[in-house]
Amino acid sequence: MPGFPYLPSDSHFLGDPIDYIVFKGYTDFRDKSILNESFEVVILDIKHNTASLTASQKAIAMAIEEGKVRFEVVRIHEDGTIATNSWSANKKNKPTT
Repeated sequence: MPGFPYLPSDSHFLGDPIDYIVFKGYTDFRDKSILNESFEVVILDIKHNTASLTASQKAIAMAIEEGKVRFEVVRIHEDGTIATNSWSANKKNKPTT
């Protein structure tokens, strides 16, 4: 798509409730093993002309604006127990269970 500001290899289609999640800078990181300061996660929706955000897209935008975003890893151990680690702007790598 002419004018699309992200590498296609950094862009992953979801479709609903938003169109893409973009890992800006990921291809360079993958190919060169160098994480630079421009690495960014972008939640992206594509609209045509004057199309509006849906209520769920507005809720997602608000959650992001309020910092209610995190990365989680869930580990299932051999004994069946589950442990979760979570990273967010408010806390760094704290096990929650």
